[in-house]
Amino acid sequence: MLNLLSNVAILDVTNTTPTVVFLDNVMEGVDGAAVFGLSREAQAVQIQDNQTYQYAHTDTLDIRVLDTDNANVAILKSIVENQRPVQIAAISPNGVLSWNEASLLSYTDQFDVLQVNPIQATVTYPAGYSGGTTANSSTPVYAGDNLLGTYDVSTGNTALLNGFYQTAGLTLTQAGGYMNAVTTLGSIGLWTLTRPIPFPWKNQRVTASVLVQDYNNQTDQARVGVYWRNVDAYGGSSVSGTFQSNVSNIDDIITSAPERVNAEFVSPNDSNLFYASFVVYFGTGHVAGDYVNFAQPAITVGAQTAFTL
Repeated sequence: MLNLLSNVAILDVTNTTPTVVFLDNVMEGVDGAAVFGLSREAQAVQIQDNQTYQYAHTDTLDIRVLDTDNANVAILKSIVENQRPVQIAAISPNGVLSWNEASLLSYTDQFDVLQVNPIQATVTYPAGYSGGTTANSSTPVYAGDNLLGTYDVSTGNTALLNGFYQTAGLTLTQAGGYMNAVTTLGSIGLWTLTRPIPFPWKNQRVTASVLVQDYNNQTDQARVGVYWRNVDAYGGSSVSGTFQSNVSNIDDIITSAPERVNAEFVSPNDSNLFYASFVVYFGTGHVAGDYVNFAQPAITVGAQTAFTL
């Protein structure tokens, strides 16, 4: 779990005008200050011989904000009163929080020496990744150093790593935790990319990395990186909501295969930034038959360089 959340963003993406509320962890007691607490409780049943079986987790994000007149509190109260579901993202010195499950907030006015406004988000879900070996296998709440840990990208079904989209013109096969993306068309941009993950952070150092087992770029270089996506990222198309990208040529950052390659970027300072997707991209100059065989994709934020699957 994360020991300290330094910043939390609450994404209200169902409103007509999508809103992101940013709360900084400031503990000096000034108006508008916020403190956060993330807890996970195991749900278990007792079976014979006093043994227990853990079947679910309950995650609770507890946010305390000072001053009822604070502008952020007013927005959060409106979200609660109108029962608009939210997604949550958070950064800490040792990792990230990705709360993908659309959840309702609860809010309680509390009056004491200081006016402290408790705001909570709670979700209960089966232990482990939901969806088994389906392409959508995911966990509603993930806390760790690899932002892609919200999806089980270490394994997959026979077609693709869990949590990945693909565009037409690519054939994807998966074996032993590796995805092999092969182009069947030439002269158009083709890509595989993960489903959108909440990422409303601007001007943050971001590292995209992947283990490349083998690759073949006959004409145009294949690329690895991040697609930044707006509030429409969950539309019907796998590329909807894409407004900007950061990609690096695999040929330029790999010296031999297999090898974990890293590409470092800074997230854009753009009000449209709501989500991020990891991407392996074939440029418009590629030819049919180009491929990249890869595994263990990761997105880390800030100074984090390790990854956990």
